[in-house]
Amino acid sequence: MDEPIRYGIVGVGGFGRTRREKLREAGGFEILGGVDVREEAFLQAEKEEGRGVKRYPSVESLAADPDIEAIFVATRAHLHVEQAMIAAKAGKAVRVATEI
Repeated sequence: MDEPIRYGIVGVGGFGRTRREKLREAGGFEILGGVDVREEAFLQAEKEEGRGVKRYPSVESLAADPDIEAIFVATRAHLHVEQAMIAAKAGKAVRVATEI
C-alpha cells in the first residue's frame, strides 16, 4: 500500500470537521496537525481521528513543517486566498473549501 498523504488543516472544526470526515472515508490521508483558535476543535478531532493532532499557532508554522505534504483550508471564505497563498508559497499542495 502507498504511504498516505500527510496533511494539515486550517480550520480544524466547523467545515474542517466535514472535510476530515470525507478524507477518512476516502482513505489514503493522514492528518498531522492544524490551526484553529478553539481547543475544543482539536479535542473533537483527536477523538474522531483516533490520534493526536498537532496544534500549530499559525498558518505559516503549519506550512513550514516539512512533514506536511498538503494543506486543506477550511476557514471563513474571506481568509481563503491569503491562507492558500501561504501554503502554496511553502510548496504545499493546497485544497480550499470553496473556489477562490
